[in-house]
Amino acid sequence: MSSSYAPIFGIEEHELRLIFGRTRIEYGAEKEDVNRRDHQYSLESARWLLERWLMPTSQPLMVYKGPTKRKGEFRYEMMTIDDDKKTIVFFVITMRKDEFIRIISFRKASDVERTIYFSLAT
Repeated sequence: MSSSYAPIFGIEEHELRLIFGRTRIEYGAEKEDVNRRDHQYSLESARWLLERWLMPTSQPLMVYKGPTKRKGEFRYEMMTIDDDKKTIVFFVITMRKDEFIRIISFRKASDVERTIYFSLAT
């Protein structure tokens, strides 16, 4: 039996949802190594930024779009300011069963992505 809340809310399983006290944020150890090698960023940092976004305090703007379907799953793209308060970071997440948010990728935003972020932040 799935413990997903999606049917209760009348939404699709892939829809991004946050259930306080239930939703967990995860990433694969194998993806952590690949992401560090390819993008020089830890998926653990993305997990921390998502948790920070959920805090009810003043936080930097979090921009997201989605869902878009890729590789058989629905994905959300997000951008925010990293801990250094100057680097815009870009990450991709998906919603999994049993209230897991799965981090797929995390990297420094491209020049085009940074332009988009700052156009929305002002």
